[in-house]
Amino acid sequence: MIRVCLPLFALGLVASCVTMDEVRTHIRTEAEKTVLERASFDLQCDREKLTAMELGAAVYEQKYARHVFGVRGCDQQASYLVECNHDYSDAQPLGMGIGEKEWPCQALLNSDSQKNNPTAPSSPEST
Repeated sequence: MIRVCLPLFALGLVASCVTMDEVRTHIRTEAEKTVLERASFDLQCDREKLTAMELGAAVYEQKYARHVFGVRGCDQQASYLVECNHDYSDAQPLGMGIGEKEWPCQALLNSDSQKNNPTAPSSPEST
């Protein structure tokens, strides 16, 4: 298991080590929080009525992560691209724990919102 040691810059000492899985889990949580806030506005739906699901695998680059989420609620659905800064090199200045680090994310609507239709529309008969 790979561990990343995050330095305590003020003292020049290693403060703690976390796994990349822990970092990614935290970033995914922040991404989901961000997408639900944005979708609440776009879909004009209370956040508590929304559910998010990750569509496909997240992409982790050196300093950012990309996620694609689908959000449903209030008889609507939409998809979002979410990008999060995850430069964990500064995740623990002055002993800050990974859960205390703010990982800025931005959610961009990736589709038009659509009304959920429980029954598929029938196709017109050809004449």
